[in-house]
Amino acid sequence: MPNSYIVKALTSYIENPNPCYALMLKGKWGCGKTYLVNQWIEDTFKNPVKKDDVVLEPIRVTLYGMTSTEQITKAIDRQIHPFLYSKAAKIGANILKIAGKVALRTDLDFNSDGKNDATLTTSLDSLSFLASRDDTIKPNSLKLLVFDDLERSHIPMKQLLGYINYFVEYCGCHVMIVGDEGKITDSKDKKILDDFKEKTVGKEFEVEPNIDGAIAHFVDELPRVNWISSQKDFIKKVFIASQCNNLRILRQCLYDLKLQYNEADTNLLKKDKSVMKALLGSFIAIYCEYKGQNKKVLKSWNSGKWAFLYAKEDSPEKKDISELFSRYDAEKLDGINVLNNSHIVHIVAHIEHGISMKTYIDDLLAESQKMVGVLTRLEGFRDMEDDVFVHDCNELSENILNGEFHQFHQIGKALAFFSLFEKEKLYIVKDSVIEKAKETLNLIFDKDVHDAEMLYRCRNAFWQGMNTVESRNDEYRIHKEMTTFFNEVFKAYEKKLPNKMQETLNNLNNENVQHLIQLDQEATPDNHSPYSLTPILRDQDAIALMEKIKELKNCNIRMFARFLSQHFMLSYDLRSDFTERFKDDRDTLNMLKLLTERESENTTGIRMLAFQYLLKVINGCVQRCEGVRNPLNYM
Repeated sequence: MPNSYIVKALTSYIENPNPCYALMLKGKWGCGKTYLVNQWIEDTFKNPVKKDDVVLEPIRVTLYGMTSTEQITKAIDRQIHPFLYSKAAKIGANILKIAGKVALRTDLDFNSDGKNDATLTTSLDSLSFLASRDDTIKPNSLKLLVFDDLERSHIPMKQLLGYINYFVEYCGCHVMIVGDEGKITDSKDKKILDDFKEKTVGKEFEVEPNIDGAIAHFVDELPRVNWISSQKDFIKKVFIASQCNNLRILRQCLYDLKLQYNEADTNLLKKDKSVMKALLGSFIAIYCEYKGQNKKVLKSWNSGKWAFLYAKEDSPEKKDISELFSRYDAEKLDGINVLNNSHIVHIVAHIEHGISMKTYIDDLLAESQKMVGVLTRLEGFRDMEDDVFVHDCNELSENILNGEFHQFHQIGKALAFFSLFEKEKLYIVKDSVIEKAKETLNLIFDKDVHDAEMLYRCRNAFWQGMNTVESRNDEYRIHKEMTTFFNEVFKAYEKKLPNKMQETLNNLNNENVQHLIQLDQEATPDNHSPYSLTPILRDQDAIALMEKIKELKNCNIRMFARFLSQHFMLSYDLRSDFTERFKDDRDTLNMLKLLTERESENTTGIRMLAFQYLLKVINGCVQRCEGVRNPLNYM
């Protein structure tokens, strides 16, 4: 087992009553250093304490963010103080012997009659307490201190290490220092640390990620997601392929997937054969890459851009993308393409904006459970006999020609197979099959797509099918041709179909105006971001919108103004680069401003006040679009 020799060394260290040296555990952030120490402490100090014993528990202090040694002392105090408090009623007057060395103010009940026999207030001096050789504490009460996150401390290195040395040299304590010394880049600090290690650190250990142990532990933390327990080997394969050693990322990934799993349709999950496993692989790969070296590439990822970047020789991201694909070889990952385009877009949106994936997952499960038999059989084409393979390919061609597929996912998967088979010269695909597939897609668009949300859901289903097998390369004729065709049809529908926000603004009334603030936080149809981060007025007809505003009650005109104020973040002082996303709304807002001025001038009473308030807010929105940091100053 990885790190077993370190565990033995830690145990041997504490068996030495006065080692006069410290131990140091090193390793990259997230490799499991803290977990290793905490687990060792839990296993080593699990024996119950006798009734009247006063036993000091190991003291663990994180140095993360600390700026002075006084803060460390207070952290130690907080751990020693409960230790004394909990024993006060049991040891009676003996508490007075050691209490002068720690901060303590508490009511003491020596005879357990429920009444206070004394109130004890002392000065704070836990360092003297740790330095004492007082026999009030049992001899087997080890004084162990663990200082974690060394590299994250803001205390000057010389001062910090001098403070830690005090416990080793003058207090006779067992001391363990935990950190990633690779993050200490200042040359002076590195020299100070090297000198300290030479003098004070007796042994150093490099902690390696214990992937098997970590996965087992993480899975045990996921109640109600039993299916993940059967995927431990697959989790390990994908995590190793990522070349990420950060176990904390893996833990966060599995926990986030659990939340999405628990939101999904229970009936669909019960029938699932492969969708959640594929999504699990994508979650692990995307989390590791996004929080590692490929965040920029994944942030700009969409269903078509990867192909452009992959093909363009002078693209700075070409090397990263090529290397990315080479690491996640589907054949080594149970035949699963974890870099599924559609999965990437939705998982990145989930990471960046916390957007729920329930609808996406339910759609994937529903589509997968509608599949025709031949598509499932062809998943194992590598193990087929030639005559069986040709028979199934012919059947698949007939299914397309006869219009038997009615789902985007089915068409996409069928085309993915044919794209690969043609490229590998395994099967000749007739042009009539491809043309019929295009015709079928047009029919499905006309039949099923009636709003922007459905449009994007259908696109996701198509790409989910197209990326089921390895057919992504631009050299694959069918894949390239169908990608071009599908994107053209998609863009045509995208231009004519309004999204939820546009639909609401087009039909603004006294009922739906109250839902705008909530709608602003919902995801856009492509799930890239919430509406609050997009230009919502760019494509609006200002004159038509004003006609709708004029039909609102006075209170709802103010409600609409509050919605604009929230969307354009008028109460925030924003950097000019952050306001770029508002610029596309400027023209519509300027027209709306003129129309509101006119209404303000032509109305009276409370109605006039409502339009004046709206005008004030719109003016602030215009200023925001101009890049003004604090529009409230202009309102």
